Amino acid sequence: GRVEIDHDVGADSHFNSVDLGIAAGTVRGPLSVRGSLSYSHGFHDIDRDVDFLGTKLKGQFDSDRVSLELGAGYRLKVGPILIEPNAGVDYSHVEEDAVKEKGNAEVALNLKARQTDIVSGTAGFRFSANILKYRYVGDMLEWADGLWIPSVTAQWRQAFAGFDRDSSARMQGAPAVAGSFKSEGYGISLVQRFDGEDPTSLIGLPLIRLSEMLRNEHQDIP
Repeated sequence: GRVEIDHDVGADSHFNSVDLGIAAGTVRGPLSVRGSLSYSHGFHDIDRDVDFLGTKLKGQFDSDRVSLELGAGYRLKVGPILIEPNAGVDYSHVEEDAVKEKGNAEVALNLKARQTDIVSGTAGFRFSANILKYRYVGDMLEWADGLWIPSVTAQWRQAFAGFDRDSSARMQGAPAVAGSFKSEGYGISLVQRFDGEDPTSLIGLPLIRLSEMLRNEHQDIP
């Protein structure tokens, strides 16, 4: 398969995938049960525009997805119409390789590899009817005589886990250190913690704790 994705913020991506799967189901009277297991390997290409530099960055990575889906439905006959309430749950494990963008090294990103577990559930209704057709007007539809089963499905999907995914990235041109600041001055407000107790307590006042207290009082502290 192939998917094209266009973003409004100047980034486009597309990927090709190879998919393998197996599905099975059974019907026992009005009850139906189904399940499937699938594997997908994707080949991704990303294009990202950096407008203020007038440059385009490119990245490539592979991904693997394993998915398991289970569902069930129960058919109810209401006159000539079949109504089937149904519900299901699906789980996917996704692994994506690290990405190293190519282009302007000052703004190109290195993204770390990531793994995601996605869980969602579905619930809905399927409406169908069996229509037996014998004759159509005109010669073009003579072959269509027989049993027709038109259907309409309305379904809701609820995400439980894995749809808010975090990414860790770093600019290739960024320095390896954050720089320096004076811990005994206003620069301490930029720090959350040191390894150990507050070193500024040695000069008489624990400034990290003081910064937290002032923020809690809605003071304008970075």
